[in-house]
Amino acid sequence: MPVGKKSVLHKKVENPKTDKKRDKTAGFAPGSYWQPLVPSSIAAEPLNPSFTTTRAPTIPVGEADFVPVKHDFAEVFDRPIFSGTYEWVVTHRNTRVRYDMNGNLRTECLPRDKGGPDPAFIKKHKLSIHSHPADYAEVFIPYTKNPYDGAVEHPSFQTWTKYTNAKAMMSQAGQGGAIYPDYKPFSMHEIRQHLGLYVLNGLNPSPGVELKFRSSAQDELHGSDFVHYSFGPRAERRHRMFKAFLAVQTPMIEPPSRKKKPNWKINPLIKWLNFLMPRAWILGRTFSVDEQTIGFQGHHVDKKRITYKAEGDGFQNDALCQDGWTHQVHFRNEATTLPGRLAF
Repeated sequence: MPVGKKSVLHKKVENPKTDKKRDKTAGFAPGSYWQPLVPSSIAAEPLNPSFTTTRAPTIPVGEADFVPVKHDFAEVFDRPIFSGTYEWVVTHRNTRVRYDMNGNLRTECLPRDKGGPDPAFIKKHKLSIHSHPADYAEVFIPYTKNPYDGAVEHPSFQTWTKYTNAKAMMSQAGQGGAIYPDYKPFSMHEIRQHLGLYVLNGLNPSPGVELKFRSSAQDELHGSDFVHYSFGPRAERRHRMFKAFLAVQTPMIEPPSRKKKPNWKINPLIKWLNFLMPRAWILGRTFSVDEQTIGFQGHHVDKKRITYKAEGDGFQNDALCQDGWTHQVHFRNEATTLPGRLAF
């Protein structure tokens, strides 16, 4: 594990299968080094008379008698004192912002015990407490050309519309084609509408997202007049086309093997989120690294069987999080960048 700078020099762990000249601590703070953790003793299992069949959540009920061995470690590591700060806008008791004699916002420098939005990111995208939720959504999935585009074309509704229509054309959809003879190219507005439908269904779930296309007169429980009149007639047919041809990855490139790129179809979106999230949020003193599960019904080769959580089966990823904010993700079915290295 990587640890901070110490006064005593420690020999770095050598991996005979890798290049010895390559920096094993690249990406970590200067002075970091790798040190193997060697168990010093076996920790005693605490006893609790009120629980006779205690077990870890990952251990099946039938194997409750099996108690994994726990170990103590004697290593102690020093790490630098966290010195992160942030500029706090001073306000009155009624939350009104205070200004100095020159008409500028009054700020004070405080320790960054908790994380928060990066002021530079907020300023760059012209966001405020008065911004509409759609303004925030626009930052994460831009409607037109992505402002971060350069050598790499990042996700946007403009890009996804281009990919979706290209995939439909390659599938010979449309008049005189092999499938969906009534197909017409999607507009950027339509792509955003159909994706927004899943956001609505996540907030107000229905057994099938297509039920949202019905009016409240047709279906009092799951129907939505807003969706019904926004999408217009033949919405279900159009949504089937959307599900068949939606592409967030360019269809012009031959997909690699699943062993190399199991998440190829959504890889641009995952990379984009890992690119943008650290720019939008400044981490505080403490954070957590844990697993996240995206639950779903159905079959998939990468679906994880999970019996110890209410979320149920689904895709799993390791995530670096803080106060509900997902900072970085790495899906379990993806290989790490280098053997023996952390995914993050």
